[in-house]
Amino acid sequence: MANITLGLEVTAISILAVFITLYLLAVLINLFKTLLTPKKKESLSQISPTKQEKQVMDSQEELIAVITAAIAAMEKSE
Repeated sequence: MANITLGLEVTAISILAVFITLYLLAVLINLFKTLLTPKKKESLSQISPTKQEKQVMDSQEELIAVITAAIAAMEKSE
């Protein structure tokens, strides 16, 4: 009778340990999912470029226009 009681105790403790481990794994997976998902980005309509960014964009557009004009002038002279 003592062996049956000991066997049932070991079985109950083992089942309890398995379920506790599974619960902790589920909590850990949910924690990683919330920490590792990327944040929602703001929509483009809400983001307005700063003055410096506008100046950089304008200067880049001017540079592109100058390079295009130079290429056109070279092709015309040849």
